[in-house]
Amino acid sequence: MRWLLVLGLGMIAAYAMLSFAGYVHPFIGDNAAEYFIPIGHRIATEATFNDANTRDYNSVPPGYPFVLAATEWVGLRGGFWAVVCLQFFANTAVALLLLRMGSSMGSTLAGFAAGVVWLLYPPAWIVATWISPESVFTLFLIAGLACLCTDEGKRAGWGGLLLGIATLFRANSLFLPVLFIPYWLWKRAYRTAIIFGAVFGMTVGLWTFRNFVVVDDLILVSSSFGAAFVQGSDERFYHGKAKEYPAVFAVAASEGLTKPLVEKSSAINQWMFRVGVRQYVHQARDKGWLAVAGMVARKFVQMWYLTESGNRRAQIFLFICSLLVAPLGLIELATWFKPADQARFLCAVTVAYWILIHSLIVPLARYMVPVFPVILLAAAFRAQRIWRRKAAS
Repeated sequence: MRWLLVLGLGMIAAYAMLSFAGYVHPFIGDNAAEYFIPIGHRIATEATFNDANTRDYNSVPPGYPFVLAATEWVGLRGGFWAVVCLQFFANTAVALLLLRMGSSMGSTLAGFAAGVVWLLYPPAWIVATWISPESVFTLFLIAGLACLCTDEGKRAGWGGLLLGIATLFRANSLFLPVLFIPYWLWKRAYRTAIIFGAVFGMTVGLWTFRNFVVVDDLILVSSSFGAAFVQGSDERFYHGKAKEYPAVFAVAASEGLTKPLVEKSSAINQWMFRVGVRQYVHQARDKGWLAVAGMVARKFVQMWYLTESGNRRAQIFLFICSLLVAPLGLIELATWFKPADQARFLCAVTVAYWILIHSLIVPLARYMVPVFPVILLAAAFRAQRIWRRKAAS
């Protein structure tokens, strides 16, 4: 644990010094400039996330804007270097959680190795320098999993709370309870299922209720799934949606799929989802279902390297980083689908769920970063087993 802390805190100190010297700066993308930063400032100054006149703000979850608002409350408006340091600290906490998970699953060495690799893994610390929710979301996701993977689910309440908070940073984890709760019911772990479901539902439900009351719209967490789904429905949209969308929307409207006149985020979300379904169906009709299946299969590869910019060098770099650890981790995770071992089973289900949902939407590599700690942990267990076999032979 000491060495993980030293490494993590050393990275924080290094970034802070480079930032003050002017050598590095946080990356502020479109989502940060258009949503996270303005919403965070609004929360800090007006104590409100949005209202009926700013419905489009519901396209992002509330968690990260509150983090940015907190930096303003302590007098650090525009101090994005502090946010990045916080995100490096989140990475350090994830490394410590991997150590704990590895120890509880039978190998402190595997947990330690996974923690070290996570701290040094380029996509993880690159994403930590962005004004983006991935790093903090990863912390809450892994913390929630750690609670469920230790002590046979006796910390189900904490697991539900932490995964609920994670969902308020990114809605990707919204349907994990749909997989976890039936598993516990099958095991007759009724208390675990009820406590986890109740705490998770209450955590997320409070935000859902707030949306219904304040903006008169039924939005569970955010209203961005439709946009991500339609972008993932055609490979032309990955990097060319601004050029392709007008024609696609026009054809969809001619077939009766018109954009709702009522500017409610949920209605726009549902409309975009239906346009995405239409795009899949039309591709199947024009090119055949095998072509659609091929596109979905390609997403499984693309999700490990694809970027918004389409920069070839960046994508080659990400592909190499993923190739070094993902195959080994995924092979090991394939052996963890054994319900008798709750910790390994829940880890495997989580990664499988992640791959599935990102096979439906646009397959960006940064969306996969939050489950890489689990993949690294599995890879460490597999590597340790291989090493022991060779040592014994």
